[in-house]
Amino acid sequence: MFVQNEKEKSDILSTPLNHKEPFESYIYPSYSLLHHTSNLTEPYEYINEKKDHIIDLFYSYGIEIKNINVVYGHIFTLFEIYPSSLTCLRKIRNHKEDIEINFGEYGVRIQSPIPGTSIIGIEIPNKSMFTFSFEKIVRHQDFIDNQFALPIVLGLDMYNIPAIKDLKCIGNIIIAGDSKHGKSTCIDSIIMSLLFKKHPNELKFVLMNIKPFGLDKYNSIPGFLAVRTDNVDGPVIYDYEECICTLDALLDLVNYRLDLFSKANVRNIEDFNNKYVLHKLNPIDEFEYLPYLVVIIDDYGDFELNLGKQLIDRLYLLTLNCNIVGIHLILSTRVMDNEALKTSLIDNINGRVIFRTLSSYASEKIIGNAEACSLSMVGDMLFKEITGALVTERIQGCKPNNNEITTTINHINSQYVPCLMELSDIIEPEIQEKDCIFSLDPYFKEAAYLIVSAQVASTSMIQRRFSIGYNRAGRLMDQLESAGIIGIERGVKSRDVLIKTEHELYDLLLTLQI
Repeated sequence: MFVQNEKEKSDILSTPLNHKEPFESYIYPSYSLLHHTSNLTEPYEYINEKKDHIIDLFYSYGIEIKNINVVYGHIFTLFEIYPSSLTCLRKIRNHKEDIEINFGEYGVRIQSPIPGTSIIGIEIPNKSMFTFSFEKIVRHQDFIDNQFALPIVLGLDMYNIPAIKDLKCIGNIIIAGDSKHGKSTCIDSIIMSLLFKKHPNELKFVLMNIKPFGLDKYNSIPGFLAVRTDNVDGPVIYDYEECICTLDALLDLVNYRLDLFSKANVRNIEDFNNKYVLHKLNPIDEFEYLPYLVVIIDDYGDFELNLGKQLIDRLYLLTLNCNIVGIHLILSTRVMDNEALKTSLIDNINGRVIFRTLSSYASEKIIGNAEACSLSMVGDMLFKEITGALVTERIQGCKPNNNEITTTINHINSQYVPCLMELSDIIEPEIQEKDCIFSLDPYFKEAAYLIVSAQVASTSMIQRRFSIGYNRAGRLMDQLESAGIIGIERGVKSRDVLIKTEHELYDLLLTLQI
């Protein structure tokens, strides 16, 4: 019998933990929920007209062309120019500004050459420009097969290939541009792509927007949201004071996770979760699977205008270590809020997205050049990583419409998913007294029966079961101790469970009038 038990134990330990429990039957959204769009029809007359213009224009500068290849897109068309020699390439560089002006159109961009090639790229805005459906990318094989930790969709690149980035590798992102040029749509695309690829145990959003519209549609997906315990206005944060309190709670979470990593002898969230899944971290010792958190602050400039240094200081501290522990920031701002671009905080943000702007200062600050001033209309954006290859990509933004977002949220909510994740408040040492037994947490009775039934007194077990923060779960444990249900803390060892049966627990709660 002993050998059989040892074998069962060995089998359990050799089988990785399923971090999706108890929601392992969760069904991810699919492109069938989205509106299908037809493929682009190339206007051959328009394309041939532009090709003839390019040939005549280059001939006037003494530049010979071997061939022109055309990639027709939703917002702009890419003309790949194959010059006859390197001498021609130098001539194009020398006359780049003159050639752009000669086209007489807003939004023309010349790459001389396209990075990694000897080909000249000329991007010319289409006569009819439109953002395309999110469905076009979701049904693309590149998205279906994508294995990024945090895959975010920006749109299509200049070759009409999905521009999918890994937020985990990028770190943090700022999205800038003049009003009504695509920032909010870009945020919708980012959120939707994560909802399509991530399980609710793997990801939580913290959403902030001073305007009572835009992000409000995501209020109804509690399984994917994190919120501070005392926030009574709903998951999406619209209040300046609540913004500061939530950032404090996030800083507290960073420190808590760093301490956890130190105890687990790991460097980052990926190593920690891998170790947990492989049974190398014991849940009894307060270890648990950690979700990524994506913090989105829309209209960041408005928040900064009203909160000033207290906001900047907190976000700056957050950017120092947040990515290591699985927290990622996305800030969106109008470029007219130039003050929002002048702080040292922006220098700590690696990912840069900018839409059309009239401010050359903003374009220079975000991507290091003034190219954003010559972008075309809605959805036309530039993307750059300041610590990456330093290549500025032009991307055609996609648009999940409100009906598609609602349908996706309804699909998620039709299933058994977790409750809101609670971000605990920072508790000052002088008020860290044990809760009075007559001021009990609403989850007290459920937690008591859970612990007696399992005969394990684990803070992390309470956190997972009720989707609450670490500090609140700790206070619950203190209340259970005060009631005589569990024993005192014993360092790294688990507390004793003093009540052995549910019948005993029932009698005790009756005696305590709970």
